[in-house]
Amino acid sequence: MPMRVPNAAPAMDGFSVTSLTALCCSIANRAASSAGELDSLGAARPESMVTLAGHIRQISRGASQLEQALNSAAALSQQLQHVLNRALAAGDAATGKLHKQVMRVQTETLAAVDGDYAEAYGHFLRTYCRLFAYSCKVLSINDRAQQDASLESTEGQEVLEQASTAVNVASQASSILLDGSQGRNLSNLPLRPKSQPGDVPAADEPPPYMAATPSSSANAAQASPGGLSSWTKSIKAFAANFAPKPDPLASALCQAVLRGDTQQVSGLLAQGAR
Repeated sequence: MPMRVPNAAPAMDGFSVTSLTALCCSIANRAASSAGELDSLGAARPESMVTLAGHIRQISRGASQLEQALNSAAALSQQLQHVLNRALAAGDAATGKLHKQVMRVQTETLAAVDGDYAEAYGHFLRTYCRLFAYSCKVLSINDRAQQDASLESTEGQEVLEQASTAVNVASQASSILLDGSQGRNLSNLPLRPKSQPGDVPAADEPPPYMAATPSSSANAAQASPGGLSSWTKSIKAFAANFAPKPDPLASALCQAVLRGDTQQVSGLLAQGAR
């Protein structure tokens, strides 16, 4: 599948959305590549890999749609900017981690594919697609105060809480291939005792997700202007799950495309950037 090139982005109140659209581009391109890798395995793929490939294609489309929404947005509040910056950075790192695992799946290793991993990441991808779609909806609002009100709404809080829960489940699914013959229950995925290549070190894992009680949610809302304290904490939890090693080649590739540096683009593609 040919690589998409991000469109130029407008500036809003001195803040350029170029960095956000570059992250959208990175997520869309990497996800499209991951889906293509799984599709290349053909009919021999287990159903779990077919389903996962479908979810990966959805996140690719969702990231592209969010990029378009950013490019056409007439307003972008600081709070929405903050949410998108952290969410997209976490999503970029997450799809990078997933891509590395997808590259481990070969015809000869299909029998060792972990269906629980595919289900956990599939749930994460679906909830992130909803987060992207909701962000597009908020970006269609032309008033910054109304954007913030939408973020603070019951629906907005629900979108982020569900995504945060899904991230915690996916973060425990450390390998797409089983080490042994026994599967694992999705509701209680254990952390692997030893890190696999590309895994997040155990020390970097976030604490288990705990849904906020109504009283704690109210306190959090009072503790931060605009009532977005819980959003900020949840987005930071996103980043904590995947912060260690975003793919530098993919980020550099998007930046080179934005600058129109064809020589660097060619060099990065030769090094394996996607």
